Amino acid sequence: LHVGQINTTGLMPTITWNEQPINLGALTNPGAVAVDATGGVYVISKTRTADPSGAHSYIAYIPSGDNQWPEAGLNLFDRPTGFLADIATWGTGSQAVIAHRDTSGGEDHAFGQTWVSSVTSSGLGGPPFAPDDKGYEPRGVTIGGSLAYVANYSTETGDDGATSVGSISVLSASTLQKVTGAEAAIQTGSFQPSDIAFFSLGDTNYLGMVGVKDGTSQAWRIELDANGLPLVEVSASGELIGGNVLRRTLQGSGEGYCTLSPDGTTFWITNPKTGNVTALDTRTWQGTNLTIAANPGYIAAFTPADSPVPEPSSVLALLTGAVGLFGAMKRRRR
Repeated sequence: LHVGQINTTGLMPTITWNEQPINLGALTNPGAVAVDATGGVYVISKTRTADPSGAHSYIAYIPSGDNQWPEAGLNLFDRPTGFLADIATWGTGSQAVIAHRDTSGGEDHAFGQTWVSSVTSSGLGGPPFAPDDKGYEPRGVTIGGSLAYVANYSTETGDDGATSVGSISVLSASTLQKVTGAEAAIQTGSFQPSDIAFFSLGDTNYLGMVGVKDGTSQAWRIELDANGLPLVEVSASGELIGGNVLRRTLQGSGEGYCTLSPDGTTFWITNPKTGNVTALDTRTWQGTNLTIAANPGYIAAFTPADSPVPEPSSVLALLTGAVGLFGAMKRRRR
């Protein structure tokens, strides 16, 4: 894991890399990254691996160590039955929720179903949990207040298992249980989300999502009600309608990743297929596209440790392959 300080403002900040990368040990295929309220960094396995000792899906935690992230502080945990998709932190400590598929359900659970696990800096918080809300193929997870929102690429809509219908699982971040009003994953029709982020504008909360609809990349903003549930209306054909959902068609096709700037004003999106980085204004859902000479992957935003207030500058970080770009931070939220 390579760590660097973001030095300049704007869409293309320069990076000063720390001299020594962090060795993640047995986690050789890093995927999603998250930073907790203490500055500690989580990295999860992008794919499940196997060796003579069996199958492994690793979660690495590196404590902040005054923004030095000492390799000696690395903690490595294993969810051997899991295929990990994404991780999001919450609370004032190192609490986090992982969205994943799992093989431990046996005949009672189909392989592609959505599962979740809790984790802290000291280890996994018990066995994996299946909400059984008809969500399949989890791709992203975010935390808003006391709730965890999982973006599902597929959904069980009948007796034939998963279909090409997206959905959102709404769960308690602390207990991982389904919440009242979301006993079944909330369907998003033919829009299949690949990542998700929570944000607030004034007194109103929203979910921002990036995904695919009819072969094109799109970004959606969905308003939440007072209980944290998506305010959606569904047409007879199963598509979302109404003014509580804003949509933006993006350049290119394929799945993407997203995050919010710490001040909540910018919804950042990366598209690994096209090399695009998109910045949407969270109020207007309008924005700009930037093409970079790389294949941008997982994306995270940070507040610099020496900044008294969150600023839209110096907050863009990309994780491409096995290289992560990190700024010194106070905290990060998906």
